[in-house]
Amino acid sequence: MNQQPNTLTRRFTIIFSLLLVFGVSVGAQSNIIINEVYTGDPDFIELANNGLNTIDLSGWTLETGFAYTLYPTYTVPSGTLLQPGACLVLVESSSTLSGTGTTPPNGAQIINTGLSWGWVGNSSGCVAIIDANGSCQDLVVFGTGGGTTLPGAVGHTFTNPINRAGNNVSLDDALYRISGIDTDSGADWANGSDGDETPGQANVGQVLGPVDITNIVVDPGSHPQLLLDSATSTFSVNAQIAELHTTAGIVIDNGVAEGLIGGTLSISGNFYSPTGSGLSGMILSPATVILKTADQTDQLTLTTLFQSTASLTHELVGARPTAIRELVSSIGMGSVRTGSSSRALDSISTFIASETLSMIMQDGSTPSELISLTRSYVTPQALFAATMQDLGNGQLALGSVGVPSGHQLYNIFALNSSIPLGSGPLLGIDLGSFQLAQIALPVGQAPFHVWADANGNYSFATSQGVVPAGLSLDCVTFAVGGSSLSLTPATRLTF
Repeated sequence: MNQQPNTLTRRFTIIFSLLLVFGVSVGAQSNIIINEVYTGDPDFIELANNGLNTIDLSGWTLETGFAYTLYPTYTVPSGTLLQPGACLVLVESSSTLSGTGTTPPNGAQIINTGLSWGWVGNSSGCVAIIDANGSCQDLVVFGTGGGTTLPGAVGHTFTNPINRAGNNVSLDDALYRISGIDTDSGADWANGSDGDETPGQANVGQVLGPVDITNIVVDPGSHPQLLLDSATSTFSVNAQIAELHTTAGIVIDNGVAEGLIGGTLSISGNFYSPTGSGLSGMILSPATVILKTADQTDQLTLTTLFQSTASLTHELVGARPTAIRELVSSIGMGSVRTGSSSRALDSISTFIASETLSMIMQDGSTPSELISLTRSYVTPQALFAATMQDLGNGQLALGSVGVPSGHQLYNIFALNSSIPLGSGPLLGIDLGSFQLAQIALPVGQAPFHVWADANGNYSFATSQGVVPAGLSLDCVTFAVGGSSLSLTPATRLTF
């Protein structure tokens, strides 16, 4: 998973922002998972809460085995609560975690079990977590040298045990999940070395707890166009889901991490348009929104209506300023859920009944294309925004929207900078003779010093082959008018 969107330049965005409400629950459907097993010094087992609710672990039991040996059962102390997205580290004997490669974060929940597991880098073993009602919530099996059956996990299967045959006895001790999805298979896990362990926190690239979605990104190759049939007054738009963006800035882009990746979004129903086909004044009623996971096992269906607003605004799609129009839904949508595998659909289905959504449509094209579906309280795009885009084949594109009226626009660049982005003296980038020369250019010297158009937009693209492969390009975009300065964050693009 990436920390920043890596396909914004080629994909459209569907935006949901999800409100998280936390309660306390016990028993089945708890979403407690075994998240990490470390067989070094000291051994530890990490549990994680992958659900929406705080879980009371009082009286839960941990069952463990080594090859054909069954270890004593450990009972979690009364009053142990685990918040959504949080981890609980159960450490052998009375050891501390000072010897692990990653220091636990401040406030991490750590309990010494008083047990001694004795696993090493190539050990075979198994771990099960059993809730207070005797239901096995999760099981992991590693190695191939043993067949211990844990009493509390009878009937709970784990396929493709994690292979440790080639491990170094002393150096390859980390077993950790690569995502938040639990399929009870070794495919969910990575077999790592000492230093890969991360006690008390999510593993590298992992998303734990409720998936607080800000964007569902669809593949433009799936043609997310608004198709209108004037003979029947019906409409439809269909797309494939490629990425999920979260409020934490994480991009989920693989189906192991979240079942919606590779799934589908469709919106259909009846339409009325006073212009016949234009978006101005259009009403979609009734409208059915369907989100479906890639394996077709989990689906959320929403029913509502959408009505067009009169105003036309502009946003960046990739580096291209794009005219958009908003179609706003009714409040209090109906929803039907079938399935339970997607955490993103969990959140949407829980809170959508009281939400207003807006379809953000590209206006001016025929047929119009869906850009995003936005929840009402989402912070709108900044009035002044800018971006760079690698178009491939050595071609660079720039785009800005919302440039204040009467302001001159500057795009200032630094090449192959060695300083961290955002730390440079010129609004986050390097400052030297090259940057000063760009600033000194007279207005009209594209793309360095220019005027925006009447709508406050600017776009520019080089010819193919202009930008060499391997070039790292930093850019800061700012607008100056009188004594006023408006700016956007510095960005970096490597070709």
